[in-house]
Amino acid sequence: MEENSPIDIVKLKAKDLAELKKFGALASSWIFNSVLHSVKNYQDAEEITQDSILSALRSLDSFRSDASLKTWVFRISINKIKDYYRYNSRQKRSATIVPLINENSDQEEYEREIPDHWHPGVQLESKEEVELLFWGIDQLNKKQKQALILAKLDKLKYTEIAEIMSTTAKAVESLVSRAKNNLIHILNERRLNL
Repeated sequence: MEENSPIDIVKLKAKDLAELKKFGALASSWIFNSVLHSVKNYQDAEEITQDSILSALRSLDSFRSDASLKTWVFRISINKIKDYYRYNSRQKRSATIVPLINENSDQEEYEREIPDHWHPGVQLESKEEVELLFWGIDQLNKKQKQALILAKLDKLKYTEIAEIMSTTAKAVESLVSRAKNNLIHILNERRLNL
């Protein structure tokens, strides 16, 4: 069983209802912010989080107790995010003519506003600064972006991130360092052009 984990893996695998509920709440708290940052849509993030948890529950028999339950769930959520983008990419390619704004649909669907509850740990003075920061993070390459989000927003250890990303802790450290340097450069360039 995972050290310091409030989840009893044996009970979880036995489908103990109390343990299943505890796992659902805990897993959701682990992954939701990362998913939300990746997809930028609250409803899609909730759906992907739920799908990730259900996938984890369905494949509990494949969970090896020598691995961290938290990183295992993160890896599942990352795969669900990839599926989400693959599906959306196929939908865009197979679409015919789609109006930019459908007058009968909600305008919110087409806006990329950051919700008020965006990443509770982020404490910045203004919404504009938050939007600029997350815009900058979106400009990073996928690996740097993922490593930075997991390290700084989700506060995971480099060893946990390495397990999620199937790499080494040293490579994660390098990715985070390059991401921070690139982010500073991107934000400075943006501020100069404003």
